Amino acid sequence: MKPLTHTASLLTSIGAPWEIQRAVLPTSNRVVDLYTKSGKIGAYGGYMILVPDYDVGFTMLQAGPGANTDVLAGWVVDVFLPALEEAARLEAMGQYTGEYKAAETGTNASFTLSSVEGESGLALTNWIHNGSALPPLLPILRPLATGEIETATAALELYKEGIQLIDPASITVNLYPTGLRTPTPDGGEVVAFRAVFNILSETVDTSLFSDMLSAWSIADVFVYGNSGLDEFIVRMDRHGNVVDIKNPFLRSTFEKV
Repeated sequence: MKPLTHTASLLTSIGAPWEIQRAVLPTSNRVVDLYTKSGKIGAYGGYMILVPDYDVGFTMLQAGPGANTDVLAGWVVDVFLPALEEAARLEAMGQYTGEYKAAETGTNASFTLSSVEGESGLALTNWIHNGSALPPLLPILRPLATGEIETATAALELYKEGIQLIDPASITVNLYPTGLRTPTPDGGEVVAFRAVFNILSETVDTSLFSDMLSAWSIADVFVYGNSGLDEFIVRMDRHGNVVDIKNPFLRSTFEKV
């Protein structure tokens, strides 16, 4: 279920045998791919639409004068996609949101997961490790990741002097599921998530490349012991409840409070 070729439209690709439409959700601006197959002859028409993001699909059959399945399919998508997105958000909120603290004794490390209506992913806030807030350390970690040791050292010295390297309010961190799941012997499963770091900027960039998804370019940028800072492993029990969340980069396991 992947495109074989693109078309002149930014929202349409062609698969085998799919007509792939890319819908943009009005609240979060997230892109959802719709794998469709349509057919029309005379006064009869039909649509099959699969939405892998939600593991759902629906079909429409229409007959009679003035049949226009394209318009009908558009109406259905406009109604169902926001409802499915909200249902998925509420399900994730019930499973994952809450405060998490390090299971290791004597470790001052914690974070909070929450869900905000109209925003995609799980918001990760109040992220602390060894008593220090992690997001404000990005100006130190970023040059370290690219081998700019002198720049990282200079930033670290400024940080030690109490100088703010970046406005913490300009940094947001969101967790997204990768789709990787592994069953466990007790009937539960291990689910992989990735964190996306967004740094808000006052600079307005309207170029073609301003909308490139930064997650692709920063995945595993911060690596220690073959593990990325943005990697989170969630262990679930057989009832779908979170047992704990592990960040291999930090060598820490967090339990829900």
